[in-house]
Amino acid sequence: MRKLLFLLVAFCLTFGQVGQAQNVVPSYTKAALTFGDYTNARPMPTSGTLTGVYKTSGNWVQTGPITSNGVRGYFGGSVTFNDTVTCATGVEANSGGQGPYGICAINSGAGGSHGGLGGTYPGYPGPPGAYPYRWQPLPGCGGSPMPPSGGGVIGSGGGSFYVEANGPISLTSFANISVRGADGSTGGGAGAGGGADFRSMGTISIASGAIINANGGNNTIGGAGGGGGGGVVNLQSAKSSGVSNSGTVTASGGTSVGGQAGAAGVVWNDGTFEGGRIGI
Repeated sequence: MRKLLFLLVAFCLTFGQVGQAQNVVPSYTKAALTFGDYTNARPMPTSGTLTGVYKTSGNWVQTGPITSNGVRGYFGGSVTFNDTVTCATGVEANSGGQGPYGICAINSGAGGSHGGLGGTYPGYPGPPGAYPYRWQPLPGCGGSPMPPSGGGVIGSGGGSFYVEANGPISLTSFANISVRGADGSTGGGAGAGGGADFRSMGTISIASGAIINANGGNNTIGGAGGGGGGGVVNLQSAKSSGVSNSGTVTASGGTSVGGQAGAAGVVWNDGTFEGGRIGI
């Protein structure tokens, strides 16, 4: 009996409380990244509507607004953002009631989940749970239609945006990166915030005035659909104390006029868990 009790105590000390997500940060090394061939096989444009994977051998400076459809950018040099980057919602299998891992609620009026749980529609079960945080960018779940048979205006989940650079990453005071979930209304759930992931072998600097918005969408007009859960932001540098953030980085849950607000999402800053929650 004593041996069994000892093993139980050791298990709890090692893994934490049963049912509570543990915020385990894996080591960050260059070997863990996906740096590869930077021969400008598909250099990333500096403005416009972009889709898919880009590889740029040298430095890159944004020259105008960008609309991103699931962009993954890999850079051999430095990267500078100094305008808007808007990640389109609903383009990564995350429209209403859907998400990458099939865990979104259907016909419950709940907001979508990602780093935080979506809010619930009164009297109906909530979404199955927020994603366990994985070290890759993810789109947010879309909101669920109004119960019992569907209806209302549902919000799609926010998209994802991934940047990996061999040099420093800079967001100037004019930079505004949005992976926000779309709003819902009249009983439909709002979409969860998406994922914004910045990784650098150099430093990451975010100037005063710069914005990274991974908030969940709001439920705005009538009804009782839930607000979207907050998304996930990851800022990670291979340098010691390599992230400097003087801007506004948020992954807040969305509000609701008649239902439950979404829960806060997750912000990682150089391996430090800054708020919200991870998984379920």
